[in-house]
Amino acid sequence: FFANGSSLPPITGSGGRSFSFQRAVSCLAVGTAMGEAEDRLFPETLKVQGAEERALNQKYKRVLADELKSFPKVLQKMRGCERWAYLGEEEIEGCKPYLWQQNGEWKLSVMGETSSLYVCPDVSIRFGRWSRHGLQDWMRYDTGELFPDLKLIYGGDGINTDGADDELDYGAGGPEIAIYPGGTLLSPSDMEELYDKGYTVLAPTGAFGEAVRNAFRLSQMLVAGMANMLLGHQNSWVEPYLDSSSLGCGNVRIKLAKAEPFQEILSMLLPLVKQLLQEDVEIPNCVQLAILPPDGDPAEKDYLGRADSRGKFSYHVDGRGNLQNNIGVLLGIALSAPPADTKCWGAFTCHPASHRNKELHNQYTAQYLGVIPKLDLGESVPVLLQQGEIMVAHPLLAHRRSQNWSGNTRYNLYFRLRPKSAAQNPGWQDRVLDDPFSIWPGLTWSKQSQRGEAGKRASGGRGQPKRKLRRRKK
Repeated sequence: FFANGSSLPPITGSGGRSFSFQRAVSCLAVGTAMGEAEDRLFPETLKVQGAEERALNQKYKRVLADELKSFPKVLQKMRGCERWAYLGEEEIEGCKPYLWQQNGEWKLSVMGETSSLYVCPDVSIRFGRWSRHGLQDWMRYDTGELFPDLKLIYGGDGINTDGADDELDYGAGGPEIAIYPGGTLLSPSDMEELYDKGYTVLAPTGAFGEAVRNAFRLSQMLVAGMANMLLGHQNSWVEPYLDSSSLGCGNVRIKLAKAEPFQEILSMLLPLVKQLLQEDVEIPNCVQLAILPPDGDPAEKDYLGRADSRGKFSYHVDGRGNLQNNIGVLLGIALSAPPADTKCWGAFTCHPASHRNKELHNQYTAQYLGVIPKLDLGESVPVLLQQGEIMVAHPLLAHRRSQNWSGNTRYNLYFRLRPKSAAQNPGWQDRVLDDPFSIWPGLTWSKQSQRGEAGKRASGGRGQPKRKLRRRKK
């Protein structure tokens, strides 16, 4: 771990005791027997120094997360945990601190606790985490406060996982879903916006609104059922909905075959996906239910005026470093309505036109590995969706989510879809980095069609424009 600057603001707990990071914090790597890329991401040992609280100033040894979870004193569920974790060598009050990674975010925990808290005899502090999106700021869980000088470094030289909560393979072989008669299609202006910005927003009416309300109802029931499960209550009806490889907190993989309201939504959107891909669509096994509760301290009252504090370098592109990410179209559906009194509500936030950014595509793998700094794409733009609105996006669009500074939980549904032929054609994305629209023949055809129509209008209906005739002077 690394901090620029000699002093950071103290972290103060409810008991009045404060912890601060007082000097440079570094991460030391020891050689490993793993592959070179994984070795750089997950060195055999880490050494944390520079924290006032002595529990942090020790070596942490890499262990398999499954092995760590088997320790009797590790009470935390560690849902969505990545393969590796780090265990401290020294016990504090009979318990060791450890670092574990959930969906790319590193969290500090202590044995004997059921959540990512650090507990001292007289104070309980929610330390926080480093962002999943690269070398971002350390954030306190309880207040949402960022510490811009404190960064997370893997292997001592800037490696970042830049992981996302959303690009995992959602599987093929989903249920048979018939296309809804009269389903949504893209207009020429929608196509133009997809080309220029990499996304467009649609607002279907009628039956689609009812389908969204049914999906929202199911989503809230599932969340309540999962909470009951965590409390030890029996909820046999919930478990068949949940995929065993669910991402965990905030991003739940729901089996599409069980979730009929989600199927109904997809059936109404298949026509526009087929319109872009120009062929039948493969139905996935699972869909992502993205749940974002309010950020910050439960006791604070001034959250409504807060804006998103995440930096412009927080973006990622789906694929975990591989831009041939096996996704043809990204669909996002807002299941819940944004509160009217908030500035920031967990919106899909993107960098328009980044899907056409050759410089980004050429260096993105190196960014992902942390070999080079992230490219500055400028300020990001939140895509503000009302309940029932749809975002259609290109799979190479750089994006993230914003924070939720409201009193409500945000529910979104995400489908990542590809052509049905992709299962038998592993090279279906081979040209996507040279031509991002090679995977969207429908958009290419639409633009050619528009140019043809424009040419006809200019030429009075013929293939060539009219020539003005000049009279000869007598």
